[in-house]
Amino acid sequence: MRSPFDPGPGDEAGAVQRIYAQQTPPLLPSSADLAAHEAALALGSTPLNVLMLGVTPAVYRLPWPPHSAIQAVDRSLPMIQHVWPGPVGSAQVGDWTHLPFPAERFDRVISDGGMLFLGPASIDELRTEVARVLRPDGLFVTRVYVWNQSETLDRLIDDVERGALSTANEMRIRSWSALQTSLDVGIPLSTAFDELLVRMGSIENLVERSGLAAEQFVPFLATAGSTLRYTMWPTHDIIAAWTSHGDFEHVSTTIPGHQLGSLCPVLAFRRRGPA
Repeated sequence: MRSPFDPGPGDEAGAVQRIYAQQTPPLLPSSADLAAHEAALALGSTPLNVLMLGVTPAVYRLPWPPHSAIQAVDRSLPMIQHVWPGPVGSAQVGDWTHLPFPAERFDRVISDGGMLFLGPASIDELRTEVARVLRPDGLFVTRVYVWNQSETLDRLIDDVERGALSTANEMRIRSWSALQTSLDVGIPLSTAFDELLVRMGSIENLVERSGLAAEQFVPFLATAGSTLRYTMWPTHDIIAAWTSHGDFEHVSTTIPGHQLGSLCPVLAFRRRGPA
């Protein structure tokens, strides 16, 4: 019998889909997160040209106005091949800081959690590029994973052992906050993985003590030895990064209505037009 942690040899499609299927809020948007996105996007009834940074299916399925055109750019070809729900050719592999589109192409640009992949220098490059492809008065909307600087690994482990976690992904996002030391350094995913297993002894012990289903830990196990580095952002820092150059104004901050909502607010920024 295959272990719940073994995706199977050579089965890329199955592995990608299986890992993605075990993602849960807050790393995937809940219904409350999607409601916050919808409100921030100010959808109305006029067809929109939309750019998604990432291929989150639930974002693609938001109630966009009829006849809206939705395109996506993602860093991962397997995600586009096995997760993207839109038409073939409407999503492409690319670098968000060098978008393959002409200036003022889009009415809305949306990223669900994408700021996690970008440190301070890359955020500035992304802001410049989003400002280029957005039309004046267009909106950039993003759900941000907040760096909770009061979080500690001791508190998190205590909650694991008390069976107080809602999902394994709550453990992951809280561990990133607890272990990140600065915006410039961020948090290497392999560090978070190693630190949690050192404290818990083994993945089997972690699962047993948490009281959660083993399958929920598949995405966590996939980060063993990862070279990825995430960046958790204080809300005020991400707002400053997007507004300090004068090309965007902060429109709203929405806290989704769920237990972990304060960890993943939805921010909206309006592209300023010519003075």
